[in-house]
Amino acid sequence: MDRYTRASKDSHVLSTENALKHWDVRRAKDINAPPLPPQNISSTSARVQALMRALYDMRTTLGGLDSDARVLDVGCGQGDGLHPFLMMGFRIDQLSGLDLFADRIETAKRLTPGMDFQTGDATAMPYADKSFDIVCEQFCFCHVPDADAKAKMAREMMRVSKGFIVIHDWRAGSASRKLYGVSQARIREWFPGWQVVARYRSQLWPPIGRPLSRFAWPLYDLARAVNPLVGSWLTVLRR
Repeated sequence: MDRYTRASKDSHVLSTENALKHWDVRRAKDINAPPLPPQNISSTSARVQALMRALYDMRTTLGGLDSDARVLDVGCGQGDGLHPFLMMGFRIDQLSGLDLFADRIETAKRLTPGMDFQTGDATAMPYADKSFDIVCEQFCFCHVPDADAKAKMAREMMRVSKGFIVIHDWRAGSASRKLYGVSQARIREWFPGWQVVARYRSQLWPPIGRPLSRFAWPLYDLARAVNPLVGSWLTVLRR
């Protein structure tokens, strides 16, 4: 059965689906098989920590968010990227997620009942202009091979945001591994008129981070102080 519900698939949908299938196979005995294995615990913690620090700063030093701020996670998958928002005091009714694939949205609804999840194409989002205070993508762009599609997604993110945009992704990739990194140059290109107001270290490159997480996890955070070892960064933009 098709994972995507549209009658005809755009080329970027097909290429994204193929990339995700590749990673579904790679992660079959890893991320997708709970409980989370030791080699991924530190990277998940680092990812959550980066987001929570960014949210704290967005509510304080970066201009502030009111208590009813609305959030959209683009390419939300199973919705886990929205859980740190709950830990930072956002209500469940403030959080929305959009994903191409209906099976991921069905899982998200089952895991987090009451949260607003929709199946849809991020190149043409089903939301009005300036609907959200924070619009984020968390490891979504890196699974979209089509550069034009990512540029369209960025335009839509700018359209529906009235406050901040968050890009949380790998800064480099590998075409052979079907992973497509997001450099700072690309971010500046995709989001003209938006200023980078903060950046946060996130996860180590997996060949370094996975063995540290499994066998020497106290060293993981220490290694994150060394910029070349950090593979993913969280970037906050504001118009």
